[in-house]
Amino acid sequence: MANYYALKRSLNELVAPAALLDGKKCTVILLSHNRPQNMRVLVEAALKNAFVSKVIVSNSNRSVRISDWIKINDPRLIMVDETKPTRPGHRFVLAEQAAGDYFISIDDDIFLTPQQWAKFFGCLLADETVPHGLTGNFY
Repeated sequence: MANYYALKRSLNELVAPAALLDGKKCTVILLSHNRPQNMRVLVEAALKNAFVSKVIVSNSNRSVRISDWIKINDPRLIMVDETKPTRPGHRFVLAEQAAGDYFISIDDDIFLTPQQWAKFFGCLLADETVPHGLTGNFY
């Protein structure tokens, strides 16, 4: 919980301008199933960055409507309530369907600050030949 509250505080801080990333853009893909309560703060942190062209939230829990958990009005946000449960690899299906050169997808228990999103994307751009990733550990 401490990470969650630290992230909430950081949402008021300034982030690196997109110019520092050579104007490159990325699509963020977030999967939700058992932790819809985490989605709003994850989406909010990602959208603080101008380099994020789109955030796709895919919810595979049919007992939850993701729009009940995410009350953010931003044209870059796409929320999808799937009609059947999906597996973690569904992020690759969504990436294939979305237009874009760069994609970032993190687990729903990783709370990146807006600055960490920018740093993570900067690392990807620094060496595009190497997959970059983070995994969660709170279940």
